[in-house]
Amino acid sequence: MLTLLDVIQEISRLGKITPELGQELDILLWSRPFNDSEITILRQLDQWISSGLVQID
Repeated sequence: MLTLLDVIQEISRLGKITPELGQELDILLWSRPFNDSEITILRQLDQWISSGLVQID
């Protein structure tokens, strides 16, 4: 299982969320609560998606 940082780094590298990365992200989002730094990372991902920097396949 990938860590949140692993998933975010791969999304950043690819510039998109593949179905596989989306599944890993989904598992991580429902598996446990997040600390403040992880929440910040998730907010950054949301901004990337909203601005079009990251596409969703």
